Amino acid sequence: MARELSNIEAYNPRFNAFITVFSGDPGLSLSRAREIDGRLAKRRSGRAPPLLGVPVTIKDNIFFAGFPTTDGSRSFSDFLPPANARIVDLLLGAGCVPLGKTNLHELALGVTGTSGYGGPIHNPVDPSRVSGGSSGGSAVSVALSKGPIVSIGSDTGGSVRIPAALCGVCGFKPSQRLLSTDGVFPLSPTLDHLGLLTKTIPDMSFAF
Repeated sequence: MARELSNIEAYNPRFNAFITVFSGDPGLSLSRAREIDGRLAKRRSGRAPPLLGVPVTIKDNIFFAGFPTTDGSRSFSDFLPPANARIVDLLLGAGCVPLGKTNLHELALGVTGTSGYGGPIHNPVDPSRVSGGSSGGSAVSVALSKGPIVSIGSDTGGSVRIPAALCGVCGFKPSQRLLSTDGVFPLSPTLDHLGLLTKTIPDMSFAF
């Protein structure tokens, strides 16, 4: 986990994929990883959670208790949700290690991947080009990760699928309500979905 946090620290100033990184020592990511290491050392039987130790990045329109959730807008720059989104609780329960909150097109309403708050998210192949949106930071975090990783984005009209295509990763928009949008800034209640981004289809299938 320390390796991936160092990787993010190296690339994020150039590509602007993250608004918040759970780094530091002790930071949330390393504390969670050490907790999992301790559980593995003590475990002698029983089934481990299915995504134990898998890094996850979370779009910054999805609530994570105690950390800012900005929706890519200065209007929400100081908003600290009191509780996790349902998807965050599911990820933590499955054993994931959260790395941070990813940058997005402002209010998740656009396809270029930029905002007045978080700034532009640059394409991982050619930083002079756009990452796509609105889940651009999620796609870039997957494309530039050192190993297998899962990212959670939202998709109302292409916001997972467009950046996945532009950044060379896999994006999946499940049927509506298969992944709960409780605790996610709404855009269009009849069209909002949560979706997954991964490096490979087998990773996507396993995570889903």
